[in-house]
This record gives sequence, structure tokens and C-alpha cells, in this order.
Amino acid sequence: MRFMVVRTWEPHESAEIAARRMEKGRMAPEGIKIIGEWLATDGGTQFVLMEADSDMACWKWCLHWGDLGKNRSFNVVEVKDDKAKQIT
Repeated sequence: MRFMVVRTWEPHESAEIAARRMEKGRMAPEGIKIIGEWLATDGGTQFVLMEADSDMACWKWCLHWGDLGKNRSFNVVEVKDDKAKQIT
């Protein structure tokens, strides 16, 4: 399954986030493959696309960062073309 995790944080949390990332890396648990990461140019939002074996694996990754900012995760599917039907 693929998940898009949207992380947001306050400016005063940026230094701690950077320090943890430098010290511990992404901290992806077993069952997680990070496909890509993007930062908003405002500096307070990160988008992480991952493949995970389960919802629980995604949740475990979010726990590593849960004390700094907020995490929202969405199970996502790729839209292959502009004729894709709405997912219900």
C-alpha cells in the first residue's frame, strides 16, 4: 500500500527536527520503503510518499516523529491518466 504522510511543524521545532534527522536518519521501521520526500518552500511542511506493508507500519513511522509537529497520513493510489474514474 502507498501512503502520503503530511507533516507540519512550528518554526521553533525546526532545529530539533533537523538534529534528529542528522543523528538518526529517516527512522523508517521494517516494512516501510520511502519513495520520495518533498519540503514546502515555507519550511514548515513535509510530504513523504511511502510504500508500507500495512497501516500499522505507516503508523509506527509517524510515531518516531509524533512529538515534533503533526502527522496526517492518507492511503493513496496513483492516477494513471486523465480518464481515471473517481474513487468511491
